[in-house]
Amino acid sequence: IAYEKSKSLNLLINDLFELTKMQNNTIKLDKNDINLVELLGQVVAYFEVQFKNSNMESRVNFSDDKLIVNADGGKLVRAFENLLSNAIKYGEDGHYVDIVTKAEEENAVVQIINYGQSIPSVDLPYIFDRFYRVDKARAREKGGYGLGLSIAKSIVEKYKGKVGVTSENNITTFNIELSNKEKE
Repeated sequence: IAYEKSKSLNLLINDLFELTKMQNNTIKLDKNDINLVELLGQVVAYFEVQFKNSNMESRVNFSDDKLIVNADGGKLVRAFENLLSNAIKYGEDGHYVDIVTKAEEENAVVQIINYGQSIPSVDLPYIFDRFYRVDKARAREKGGYGLGLSIAKSIVEKYKGKVGVTSENNITTFNIELSNKEKE
């Protein structure tokens, strides 16, 4: 028990350290041109075991648009992992997670959509705040400390991108916009 608790505490400390470095602009970014569709394809493939273990299915709808972003691939992977983990944890009632890509104006857009219970509108403005948990009563039951979405948002914003969320009628959509080098 002590060992498991120490591993959990170590993850918390590392997440807090990374979030603090991002927010204080002291994190080193290794930026390269990245094909966003290929990167997402690899992340989704990595998550197939988690989808299966949760009795869920991923559905990808990648556009034919060329979506090239200049970013640190490792950091973007971390952001998408956090968003997909969140979709699996809180959307398992809906059985599906859709991952959609498209080009809109000068942006590469990624949507991660789950079909579980909606996030109450009173909580939506705060879900990207660190340590914020929508379901406080079961906070430890689902795991995590309320840092994943905050880290994902910080990463996206490092590239002058935007991340937002809508949630109603048992559909929660995280919308990520990054500058598409192909449209600049």
